[in-house]
Amino acid sequence: MKYINAFYYMLIAFLVSFASFVFYFEINDKTILKRYIVEDGFSENITVVLYILSCVIFLLSWHNKKNNFYLLLALLCFFIAGEELSWAQRIFNIETPSSLNRINIQQEINLHNLTLFSSDPVIPSSQRIFNGMMALFFLVMPISNLFKYPNKLFLKYDIPVYQLRWMSITLLILIVRILQKYTNHAGYFTDEVVELSASVGFWFYSISELDKCLTKTNPPLITAPDSSIPDTGRLTSTTASYETERP
Repeated sequence: MKYINAFYYMLIAFLVSFASFVFYFEINDKTILKRYIVEDGFSENITVVLYILSCVIFLLSWHNKKNNFYLLLALLCFFIAGEELSWAQRIFNIETPSSLNRINIQQEINLHNLTLFSSDPVIPSSQRIFNGMMALFFLVMPISNLFKYPNKLFLKYDIPVYQLRWMSITLLILIVRILQKYTNHAGYFTDEVVELSASVGFWFYSISELDKCLTKTNPPLITAPDSSIPDTGRLTSTTASYETERP
């Protein structure tokens, strides 16, 4: 995991630089952002790739441990990746059905842009649902896991919890959301920072859980001797054996 930790700090540096770049030009010159941050552009493609990788890794954890929470997390990552790609609509040049075209803000094949998420006062917006989900996985569960009773609950039902060592990603998402609210620069470009950061968070979430599964499944090759077993001075193996005489 030491290489993962090093890669983590590199990605954090990249995310902070990317967020600074976006906010600077969001305030000063949006034409730069319109040139480099586009639909199916670099940041969106990286986001999709990371969600797909997270999906595969969670599936490996599920196959290894048969914990259905890993399967749910894999399906969630697959769903988010599909929504980001509009279910490969632009890749395969699929025309939006007329029935969906009328009720989708961007006339695309996806659910998060349906008009009911923006027009119905009872139903929360897709962005609020996304924010709530990120808060649950990346903030509420890790912090509550520090306390006795939530920790017992997570252990009892074998619920995978996002590790505190990845919390700087959570902090970055919180800072971006706060800046969006209090600088009036919420929109497509700054949302891309949050979506990319969240995909990085899920990727590390999946990697740490797979590492945990593999560590538990494959015990160390060298174990400490059991003090309850008396030392007879005898060593045996499949190929040879010998016995030492005690004085």
